[in-house]
Amino acid sequence: AYDVHQSLQGKDYEQVAWNEWTARSEADTVPGALTFFKYAASKGIRIYFISNRGESERTGTLQNLIKFGFPDASNDHLLLRQTTSGKEIRRQQVMNDHDVLLLFGDNLSDFSDLFDKKPYEERLAATRRLTTEFGNRFIVLPNPAYGDWELSLYQFKSLNLSQKDSAARHWLKSY
Repeated sequence: AYDVHQSLQGKDYEQVAWNEWTARSEADTVPGALTFFKYAASKGIRIYFISNRGESERTGTLQNLIKFGFPDASNDHLLLRQTTSGKEIRRQQVMNDHDVLLLFGDNLSDFSDLFDKKPYEERLAATRRLTTEFGNRFIVLPNPAYGDWELSLYQFKSLNLSQKDSAARHWLKSY
């Protein structure tokens, strides 16, 4: 809904607009996610939500999880970005006290710091090395809207919409 809202206004991502969106607590769920997490919780599995949303988004994010009835939707299970967007520190925080069975994410850096801010070629090589983890321990939730996959195409440079379009076209393949 946020991307549609921005697009209809001819705008790209804007932090202020994003913060307004998350404060509304109106994001929908990924189909099947709630059912899966409730099933896992019924088997004694604890759920931790590691997100790069900022602390200013905690209330809206937590309200959104609670509204749908996600298990373990509480402040101590919601680990938001503090000083870095890399999630390794937060993953390790959970792994210090728990055996982690599965990691879910829409971005490769949700699974390992091997992907953090790395160029396309390094990300591809790391993906190949970790092939057996995908579908077993790493569960990828597709996100066509944004992610480090996109930033890696721009070499992590800040570009305007026209520059992004040109850079993306470099990577497009046709038959």
